[in-house]
Formats: sequence, structure tokens, C-alpha cells
Amino acid sequence: MEAASRTLVRHMAQRVNPGDAYALCTLALTLAKAEHPRLAPISAAADGTLGGLAAALDGQPEDQQHDLAVIILGHHLRLLGTLIREHELIKLLAELLPDALV
Repeated sequence: MEAASRTLVRHMAQRVNPGDAYALCTLALTLAKAEHPRLAPISAAADGTLGGLAAALDGQPEDQQHDLAVIILGHHLRLLGTLIREHELIKLLAELLPDALV
């Protein structure tokens, strides 16, 4: 998941400035933590990547790890949609998930 976080940040950096990317990452993480306190060990780095994911997800069943990752990603994408146009968000999703948007 940390690799997925870095990939998302790299693609976001092409669309928003670093300060916006960090703010978005921090807010998405805050919203996810409010829903699921077990995400508390996760932190947002200045470059927008997430640290502490392994500690937060350690010992969780694989399906629960997936669900928690989707929650964080969902908040990221919803918030990113407030900063960029819809067609840019769709383009980003196509880059990140090329097989899902066929």
C-alpha cells in the first residue's frame, strides 16, 4: 500500500501543487482516521506519501487491510475531485487503474 500511496502522489503532483497535495493527503487521512481509529499510526509526509501503513495494518485480515486502504484512497480521490476538473480526475483514474476503466 505504501507503493500505491507513492504512485498516487506522483500522479497527483502532475495536477496540483505540492502544498495542495500535502493538504489533501492530510485531510484524507484525518477523515479516514475519524472513521477507523486503527489508522492512527499512519502519518502524512511532506511529499504527500503515507508512512506507518505497515504498523496500522499489521495483524489485520487481508480483506480488512484492503477495506481500510480503499477508505483512505476514497477520501483522497473525493477531495482531489474538489481541486481538479472531472475530466482530469477521470484521466488520473485511467492512469492508475487502466484495466478497470475499459
